[in-house]
Amino acid sequence: MRKLIPALAAMLLLVGCQQSHPTDKDFIDKLLDLAIQTTSEKYSPDEYVQLTNLYDSLAHAIPEDKDEKIILVERLKQRGFNMIEYGRGNFPPLGPRIVIVDLRKGDCSCSVSKIYYATVHDNTWQMAEGIHCKRKR
Repeated sequence: MRKLIPALAAMLLLVGCQQSHPTDKDFIDKLLDLAIQTTSEKYSPDEYVQLTNLYDSLAHAIPEDKDEKIILVERLKQRGFNMIEYGRGNFPPLGPRIVIVDLRKGDCSCSVSKIYYATVHDNTWQMAEGIHCKRKR
């Protein structure tokens, strides 16, 4: 009986760990749902969410505008949002590189940013994306 209890505990742990976990797609879609839904008056109009672990690897180059891939922008486009404005630059004075895309669908406007944070290594950046949505009143 003493050997059976640890064996059962181990089996339960293994079964629990093998249950399906949400995929990145599920997580991103839930985040977008939340960002769009929190545009009502009961939430602060300045809510901004930044995802610092959205990318699995570091960037070794900052792509040209035509090659820039922004995960949250692509997902919003799939939901019918249209790009209104695009810009890029650096936070002064030597701050991180930032790309900002404004999108709109109906009365909902979202601003998505992709930020390239410098690391201790030359020509290596950690990437993060953020989103802020609001409704026209």
